[in-house]
Amino acid sequence: MKSLRFRVARERGKQLTLVNLLNLSPTSYKLSDVKVFVDRVRLCLVNLRPGEFKDDALMFTWLWERFKTWTPIFSKLEKIREAKSGSSKRSWVYLWTAITSYIDNYYEDENYSNLQHSLLTGRIAGAAAKSKKSRQEKKDEKQKKQDEEEKASAAAAKTKGKGKGQKREGARC
Repeated sequence: MKSLRFRVARERGKQLTLVNLLNLSPTSYKLSDVKVFVDRVRLCLVNLRPGEFKDDALMFTWLWERFKTWTPIFSKLEKIREAKSGSSKRSWVYLWTAITSYIDNYYEDENYSNLQHSLLTGRIAGAAAKSKKSRQEKKDEKQKKQDEEEKASAAAAKTKGKGKGQKREGARC
């Protein structure tokens, strides 16, 4: 009885995952939105076992309809358009690899030029990190702060005089 229940639950979970996967689409073609879309698709795919989705053509068509006008991978899209039916270029794997490769390599040129500039000039772009203080330095700083507070309170106590209308002790009148 329990095995039947868990088998039904697994089937229901697979179906819900597939329905949710097919309902996904990028909100726009900005890189940040495409990254979010790719992460959501990966989350759905992680929950499916290999072979649970039997229709590769449907997956390709679904992804193709969402990205057939995305200009950053235009050259790959042209290859897909020119490929014959049944070609390896007209597959989920080819299109998915094109999308994820673009995302993975987007900052590669910028990172390379920053590295080259840093090696040539000896200066690294970006914010300088604060150096960590050792325990002794922290302890010394805390002690110095306490000493300053004590001196300030002692100086304030010394300068306090008698105000108007108050007589000093032992004064003659």
